[in-house]
Amino acid sequence: MARTVNLINVKLVKIAEDLLNTYHFLSPYPEAKEVLQAETLVVFSNGSPDMLLPLFDNTGLTEYFDYIISVDEVKQYKPSPSAYQHAASRLNVNREEVLFLSSNTWDISGASKFGFQTAWINRTNNVMDFLDVTPDYTFASLLELTEHLKRYLISVKETE
Repeated sequence: MARTVNLINVKLVKIAEDLLNTYHFLSPYPEAKEVLQAETLVVFSNGSPDMLLPLFDNTGLTEYFDYIISVDEVKQYKPSPSAYQHAASRLNVNREEVLFLSSNTWDISGASKFGFQTAWINRTNNVMDFLDVTPDYTFASLLELTEHLKRYLISVKETE
């Protein structure tokens, strides 16, 4: 009986390790590389650098980002205001200067309450959770976001 339990534990550990390693090989959405042409792009995640760096290296997206910031550096996880403050401080920007993107409604809520502008990437046409926050923008894809930014930049140039 003890040998059987030990074999099951070994198999469960192997399954867990395989599952965690799979995270390093997630595929980006098809439009990701085309869209990643903004002025300053930042990854800001609850994931640890040990999780994030291999993921971005394996997807070929690392070169598009100016910073990869982990809350692991301050041990304050989103949606804690301290986590969002950490990102703003690392970037040396005011909170209202940030356009924060996420597909997670809880993250949009935390960022919005902190004072970031927010864009919810709602690929599956979900309903926003009742979190007493409305995102500043909602887009079905990163391409929609890009089109919005192009229109915004054109209108700004026309008013100058």
